[in-house]
Amino acid sequence: GRQVDALLRDEAAAAAADVDMPPIPQAAREGDAPLAEEVWHAKLLAAREEVTEGSFVRELIELAPTCAESIAASTAVVIDSNVPPLLEHLRTILHDNVASSVRQLKDKAVEVPGGVGEDQAAAKAAGVMLALEHAILNVQEQFTVGLRAAIKQPIAAQLGKGLTHRLCEQAVAHRCDSLRGIRTEEEIQTDIWEEVRVVQGFLAEVSDKGPQAWLLSLLLGETTMDMPADLSDFINKAIAYHLDPYLDGEITSPEEERGTDPLLVQIQSNYQQVYGRQLPSPPEVVLALYICYAIVKSNALHCFTDLIMGQGRLPLSASEQDTHVKALAKALPVAVERDFGREHNAIHGVVVNDSLVDTLAREQITQMFVHHHEMNDKLSEANRVGEVGRKEEVKRIFGLDI
Repeated sequence: GRQVDALLRDEAAAAAADVDMPPIPQAAREGDAPLAEEVWHAKLLAAREEVTEGSFVRELIELAPTCAESIAASTAVVIDSNVPPLLEHLRTILHDNVASSVRQLKDKAVEVPGGVGEDQAAAKAAGVMLALEHAILNVQEQFTVGLRAAIKQPIAAQLGKGLTHRLCEQAVAHRCDSLRGIRTEEEIQTDIWEEVRVVQGFLAEVSDKGPQAWLLSLLLGETTMDMPADLSDFINKAIAYHLDPYLDGEITSPEEERGTDPLLVQIQSNYQQVYGRQLPSPPEVVLALYICYAIVKSNALHCFTDLIMGQGRLPLSASEQDTHVKALAKALPVAVERDFGREHNAIHGVVVNDSLVDTLAREQITQMFVHHHEMNDKLSEANRVGEVGRKEEVKRIFGLDI
């Protein structure tokens, strides 16, 4: 109602500004000129007040609530009822344009030496926002035409064509402005760059070292995945939650397995629900982290004895280690196929099989035992230094040599 009222007054003021008045009359006598001009200005003011505050305008303003209700009702039918499917349509446009931008930058990352930079992701994000803006402007035009046609004819006749059009444009523009906020350009740039960055880093490392050598370096901690910390945490937590019951011995038979979807599908679905977009990491990266977690935790659990007081957990014998590795090499490829499917059970063409797992597991065991030995040496040295310190403290306090 206030918008209608304001527009009515604006139109009245515009009409008042266009009122044609006769020129200032020439006074019959020279001394009467100031009085004649003053009378003319008084008539002009009265005429303009009649245009802006007269009975015609007052009648229209009295109709403002009725007009506003009519426009609001038409807006609910033409616009509001169509907003939910429209939002889905706009999100699809964003998703498709972001996916297209990511594909183009991924291809460029492979073809161009040195890959692509974040500035190129920013340029793609600007293009995505431009596509969104064009879609919204198209929708805005359609809504405006539809709303004009939906206004009841008596109301449109009372308001006049010009005012009706302006009110419809205002109502549509107000609602379409909110559509522009479904995603910001910065958010889209982040989405594009995150996915390109992860894939670009993965491809560069794998191409440089080879799939098996890269996977081994990741397993031994010699290299890390170049991905945002929150993305890495999301994937690793999901892997740990899924594998721990099997590795910890809580699930030892098919009958005890949890009825869940394959892990890759779970991670992709959960990420979509939490973040509203597809998982930035390719399946190969998730698979690599899965293999590393399974091997590292399995070796840590099953390559040492139970705790021996005063000695800790000692390494198993070579034959016992061999038995463990063979069992792991047999089980892990089966788990990979179950959790990733045959279409995603390879890294850059290298299939996860028993031979690959056997090699990786033995290398990790060797490194783990070296690290275990180093930590034992450091612990022994710390104990020796502590014992010397205790003797000195006893002598200082009690004067006793022990």
